[in-house]
Amino acid sequence: MELQTSPNFVALIVGITGMAGLSIAEALKRPDSLAGPWKVYGAARRPKPSWHQGLRFRYPGTRFTWEHFCDMTDARVLADQHVWAAVTAKAKNEAFNCTNGEVFMWKNIWKLLCGLFDVEYEPFDESQKFDFVGVMKGKGEVWDEIVEKYGLHKTKLEEITCFAAVKTVLDFDFQHVSSMTKSREYGFFGYANTFKSIRMWVEKLRDMKIIP
Repeated sequence: MELQTSPNFVALIVGITGMAGLSIAEALKRPDSLAGPWKVYGAARRPKPSWHQGLRFRYPGTRFTWEHFCDMTDARVLADQHVWAAVTAKAKNEAFNCTNGEVFMWKNIWKLLCGLFDVEYEPFDESQKFDFVGVMKGKGEVWDEIVEKYGLHKTKLEEITCFAAVKTVLDFDFQHVSSMTKSREYGFFGYANTFKSIRMWVEKLRDMKIIP
């Protein structure tokens, strides 16, 4: 069955990517999208008998990103801001940041992801080097097993993920936090609860038979 794209579905977007307004199917296929890798990484690590390889669900970034603030942008907020800017005269020719309006630490997001994908939480461990990109190479057959087992839409791992993009963002040596002050001063007050947003989009992807 062919996956039908729809403009009603938008992806969870990490602010640094600059992506917005894509259908979930389109976003997952983009090489700079961070929506796909987390979900596939989590699904591929579930301790199911047919594909479990004894690997821990380890954080693939650095201690700096683990412990420092970051922000995300739910595409619904970004879409709302685009509409607002298009119909607000004083917003014409102005540049605005767009985030959920709050900050988080990846160590807290990691706990959330572990719960969503039913894998054991692993605190950050920098005593052993972790080649996240290398570990995920050659996992296409694992993903094929998952797709077949759960009757998912037929996707290939390389079509819906870019693990190198995730690694790049999680290796930042600076806090990625963008101010929403200007947007608010101009009259845009959109926001999203990042944790609720992630939960919602994971469930949406499950409902769409993209992930198990």
